Amino acid sequence: MISLIGSVINVVFILRIRNRGDETNIWNMILDTFNISILPPILGLYYYWSEKKHFKATVAGAASILMRQTNVIWVVMVIGITSLDELCKNYGLAKRVKPSAVDIFKPYTFYDLLINYPLVIMESICNILRQYHIYISVIASFLVFVIFNGSIVVGDKSAHQAVIHIPQMFYFAIFSLIFGAPAFKDYMKPTLNSLATNWKLALRLTALISIAVAYNTLVHPYLLADNRHYTFYIWNRFFGKYSWFKFTMIPAYVFGLFLCGNIIKHKPKNFQVMFWICSFVVLVPQKLLEIRYFLIPFLLLRLNCAKVGRKASINFFETSLTSSSLSSVGA
Repeated sequence: MISLIGSVINVVFILRIRNRGDETNIWNMILDTFNISILPPILGLYYYWSEKKHFKATVAGAASILMRQTNVIWVVMVIGITSLDELCKNYGLAKRVKPSAVDIFKPYTFYDLLINYPLVIMESICNILRQYHIYISVIASFLVFVIFNGSIVVGDKSAHQAVIHIPQMFYFAIFSLIFGAPAFKDYMKPTLNSLATNWKLALRLTALISIAVAYNTLVHPYLLADNRHYTFYIWNRFFGKYSWFKFTMIPAYVFGLFLCGNIIKHKPKNFQVMFWICSFVVLVPQKLLEIRYFLIPFLLLRLNCAKVGRKASINFFETSLTSSSLSSVGA
């Protein structure tokens, strides 16, 4: 019942978020909204944060943590973006440049800020603590819970032990590539062009992915035993059956990661960095290959997709694909 009520509320949030874009066809917008709303998101947090209604955002964030503990990472994401924006704003004022022109992740900028503008850092910290302490209080409360509980896990701790499982990022890229294909189709050609232009980066990424696939592919016992989800059949009929199969997926992993990067390329650098960091923190500690772990980062990609297919038939296809797939995994 709670999930049903939450899904209805999600529709309202998504319509408002998507309505800020350039969508002109109301039926496409409604289908687009339904496509996203059938996922289990924490849209209240994201919507109210983007509207700068921070008290409501923290209430929604706290409620989402009660439903799934790892949602605390997305609270960290929004306060992280806000904090970086505050730092860029103050540094820009000190340097007399536009905050949008400040890239805090450039080595020179970071060094200059650290050595020559320590007061800017202190001022930013004070402003963050004063204006956004409610986010910090939610995160601090969760840390207290973890300390007293002895773990982030509420249920069977032995079945959910944290590991380092880097291929989870690759599985997420494939998930996004498949289930976001109808909406992301306009990004396919630009992604191929990006791979060709940045071929050296693509080769380095391919090498790193190959190492991770060879030495860090982990298999949870549930993946081998639980035949209620189609990940069981995919793994046992392909990945687990043929030792070479996981290596054939590497080109798709590279393309998928580049695609995800292109989808949020129009967003500010602070958003991009925090999205990747938080997605990494949410996914990589998970040993179990489970579709539900990918849903929130996929939702954020989908919500921030600047190019959405205009044809109603494409949106209807995505609706059918997403509905049937999530029903099959019991999400």
